[in-house]
Amino acid sequence: MDLKTSFSPTTSSSSTPPSSSSSLAPATVPSRSILRACDHKDLTFEQYIWKVWVILQTKSYKPHDVQILPVAPMVETLDAMCHRLDLIEQFSTVLFDPYTISKILKHFPYARVKLVKYFQWLEKIKGNFVWQLAQKVSDEVDRSWGNRRAMHLLGYSSNLRLGTMLMETGWFAESIIVLDLAQQQAGYEPVKTLQVLRVLLMSESFSGQHEVASDTIKHIEALLCQPVSLTTNLVAALHQAMSVSFFENCEFDLSYQHGLIALRLLGEQVCVSSTIINTYRQMARCCIAKKRSHQANLMITQAVIWARQAFGMTSVYYAEVLEDYAFCLLAMNKNYLQVYDDAMEIYLAKYGEDFSRLDVAQGNLALGLFIRKERLAAKRVKALDLAVREYQSMFNPLLDMDETEDEFSNRVERLAISVVQNEFQILDFMP
Repeated sequence: MDLKTSFSPTTSSSSTPPSSSSSLAPATVPSRSILRACDHKDLTFEQYIWKVWVILQTKSYKPHDVQILPVAPMVETLDAMCHRLDLIEQFSTVLFDPYTISKILKHFPYARVKLVKYFQWLEKIKGNFVWQLAQKVSDEVDRSWGNRRAMHLLGYSSNLRLGTMLMETGWFAESIIVLDLAQQQAGYEPVKTLQVLRVLLMSESFSGQHEVASDTIKHIEALLCQPVSLTTNLVAALHQAMSVSFFENCEFDLSYQHGLIALRLLGEQVCVSSTIINTYRQMARCCIAKKRSHQANLMITQAVIWARQAFGMTSVYYAEVLEDYAFCLLAMNKNYLQVYDDAMEIYLAKYGEDFSRLDVAQGNLALGLFIRKERLAAKRVKALDLAVREYQSMFNPLLDMDETEDEFSNRVERLAISVVQNEFQILDFMP
């Protein structure tokens, strides 16, 4: 949807703001339910229309004007501001507000992709933006403790939602800060605590904090032993998270055992799609570690099928599963590059030009670096072969009469290697 046309008055030459009933077509007016959901009870529907009109007519991107918009127009406006260096300060000010982030995550369907795209650009320009945002959330929660309206947007559910998004997109240290807040807000409610601990455990494991993760596992196991009614989905997700943690610490037998427990609990009627897919993905990794390639292929195939059906072939979730599939094919010495390239195309379509930067890229960084180096090596070998042939043809008339053909070939090859390595040395340091 083009915001500039969707909310523009029907008579473009008019210098007065449109009314909600006449100047704007009914189909282009934000729904009242969306406006109510944004929790701006101090503004009427007509005042919302006025704010949208002012921003679009004057191209005023003042942070406050953007923040009070309904969520959908706000995201459209942020899209227009993103990647504009002249608006970087206004853009960062809008997104440095924890309440704004919470509203987007709560009310916008594709919030994760949008926020990652924004965060990637801000990390590229400013650096440490997400870390500072996590600290700001912590400070704001401490300052607003007891304020019911503030806790509506910075309470347990909001912090769990933000912490989960940060964990899933690779900001593990920042995720731990936010999830610690959610754990405090969960109080003594075992179910809420377990929901936080599941995500916290994976953040700790992925960031290499294995001793802390071990304590978190003990906490989870203690809560699981309590007489608390838990859904099958939550129990399966907890065992999948523990399997991930043990796997990251190279305890493959324990990882496999917890993965099997999660696998046995799966059921279409009792588990959500993400739990089913994540369990299949983790079991595939466990099987690879235990040299069970046939089982690994079965597990990852199930994950791919589920991801395609549940989230679609253009989703980021599907791209993540394709990366796992490529990893399994690589481990089984099969052709994996096409699968990996398909995943990269999805990432590129979703995240744009900043996706290629390794410091802010999404996806499996280790696998990406390996494939990049392998392709570079393959290019080097091919270039060496071509260079040797070319140099041989060039120097053949200049063959020294005292030099054998083998000596000549070796001399030319050394020269070719030197030239090609100098060319590829630059590529080795490309970001």
